[in-house]
Amino acid sequence: MLIRKLSLYGGTVKPYLYLAPALVLLLLFVYYPFVKTVLFSFSLTSPAGGFVKWIGVDNYLTMFASADFYAMLWVTFRFSIAVMVFSLLAGFFFALLANADSWGGSFFKTLYTLPMAVSSAAIAVVFNFILHPINGVLNDILGTDIHWLNAPGWAFAAVVFVTVWQNAALNYIIILAALKGVERSLYEAAAVDGAGYWRKQFVVTLPGISPTLFFLIIINAVIAFQAFAQIHVLTSGGPLGSTSILSYNIYIEALRKSHYGLAYAQSVFLFLLIIVVTRIQYYLEKKVSY
Repeated sequence: MLIRKLSLYGGTVKPYLYLAPALVLLLLFVYYPFVKTVLFSFSLTSPAGGFVKWIGVDNYLTMFASADFYAMLWVTFRFSIAVMVFSLLAGFFFALLANADSWGGSFFKTLYTLPMAVSSAAIAVVFNFILHPINGVLNDILGTDIHWLNAPGWAFAAVVFVTVWQNAALNYIIILAALKGVERSLYEAAAVDGAGYWRKQFVVTLPGISPTLFFLIIINAVIAFQAFAQIHVLTSGGPLGSTSILSYNIYIEALRKSHYGLAYAQSVFLFLLIIVVTRIQYYLEKKVSY
């Protein structure tokens, strides 16, 4: 009855009433926190995170004046590039295997997607046991005595591997769907020209799924910039800050050090950074073959 009364001349009120619940949730849990983060990045906050007074761009000046910030930014870029590249390569490789329709294909298709069903925190806990220097399975298998999570180089590689292990499943599913859309006749034509298996992948598969690969590059970059659980569980940003990326440092500044104003500023910077990286990737879209 209310919807009928609000509808005038078959007007536009009714659709918005159906959208209202979703819009309310977006306002409460997306737009309001975003606006608050931007505003509070220009303020001094109490140890509990409450507003004290406006201080302009002081939080940003403090952030950019810190040498640790640039070191952390370098780690963030290295981590993001590694996750983006290896997630894409692993997903592409698994998709090729699944697309071959070999014996046991259905089993392996299910196996490749399993990491998506497990949370990042749970995966990190399992790998924490696997990489344990004394009781870890990996050292037992390799016959080594490596402190995987206590040495900067190994710790960085371990966090990248765990992140790639989970993200590869998403890449695999999307690439496999894209492979199904490539015309079989193109492979037949390439075979007539004498192209082998890998040559077919370079001249037929990659151009055919390049829009999908471009999309996954953006998705992988965003996921890598926002990584948190695996770093928190495995290394807590250490050793010596070798795995401390920007998203994790925001947590440290806010909840460990109670520097909420600085954490707000870093959050805004991370948001702008993701926009810039995404915009650059869209600029390179003209290189993609449709």
